[in-house]
Amino acid sequence: SQRVFTMPTLFLHPPSHSPSTATSFHPFLLTLLFITLISSLLAAEPCFFGWGKNDEGELSTGDKNHVLQPSPFGNGVLYKKNITHIAAGVTHSVVVDSEGRAYCFGSNNFGECGQGVTGGNYPDPREIVSIDTFNHKKIVHASVSKFRTYLRDEKGNVYYCGKNDFSEVSPQLYNEPMGFVFRQSISCVSVSEHILILSQGQVFGFGSNSVGQLGIGKTSENEPLPVTVNTTGILPGKRITQISAGGQHSLLLSSDGQVFGFGQNRHGQLGIGLTSEKEPRPIAVNTTGVLQGKIIIQISAGLVHSLVLSSDGQVFGFGDNTYGQLGIGRITWSEKLPIAVNTTGALQGKRIVQMSAGTTHSLVLSS
Repeated sequence: SQRVFTMPTLFLHPPSHSPSTATSFHPFLLTLLFITLISSLLAAEPCFFGWGKNDEGELSTGDKNHVLQPSPFGNGVLYKKNITHIAAGVTHSVVVDSEGRAYCFGSNNFGECGQGVTGGNYPDPREIVSIDTFNHKKIVHASVSKFRTYLRDEKGNVYYCGKNDFSEVSPQLYNEPMGFVFRQSISCVSVSEHILILSQGQVFGFGSNSVGQLGIGKTSENEPLPVTVNTTGILPGKRITQISAGGQHSLLLSSDGQVFGFGQNRHGQLGIGLTSEKEPRPIAVNTTGVLQGKIIIQISAGLVHSLVLSSDGQVFGFGDNTYGQLGIGRITWSEKLPIAVNTTGALQGKRIVQMSAGTTHSLVLSS
């Protein structure tokens, strides 16, 4: 039977398995990483783990106690469910099962849990149910950002619920998932206070750039139009295959399994071995320690911490760990170099196939 476990992390990003093109979403919602989950790459009975801050029940442990090490769960509506996709947000999380149903847990202050109401929190998972445009849809991918939830169905349609807090549109509350169509194809998009877009191996960004989180080689208050990430330093010849926008930092993954970052590094969230207020140019994550010889296949930038997944199913983290969001079994102010997630307990013998870094919590899915 399947078991679920919990840990701390942030925002929206898909697994590293063969990305699909986003073909259907609202033009204002350039905030998603749409990558179709290849179910054949996941075992029949995956396990779900989590750790970190749990004030709003975002780890679905049934209580609000913080979790320092990977912890399993899976009772209630998730009992015996085959979980195929996970997404960790600020104070809520979403999982998708093999039947195409989505479940949410954590804060619902802005209707982000898709229950048709606002307010309160759900420490136990609840299935997202909604209006006619959403009913009977098979969901294959979920993404979350701040107070919103995004769901993508097998036909490429995207639905969202929660607070509309982007500057491009007037604030408006959506209590139930709403579907929209976008008429342009892109590889993937990731959003925070800044937005990254990946198209044909090139990375573009716009929005906040106060600490160099757009990677253009300089800082600026805001870039209202898309700009190209600086490739004159360590990126020439690199083909970028994945992007992830954190709180005020960004991560890039190249086709050869290398990770690069830029933006704020106050807590060591760029994994370069030191802290700094800002890094406006792409810089390589340190690989002289636990990452030596590892090929990275997935990246996830949280609020002020980062996670990476290697090809052999190991998870490593760096940055802020004040709530245990790095899953190393102890609280620390920061970890400047990549460090392995603790696997002596619930994760022992598990091969991780997907992960997601939230604000102060993290989620992983194992085979």
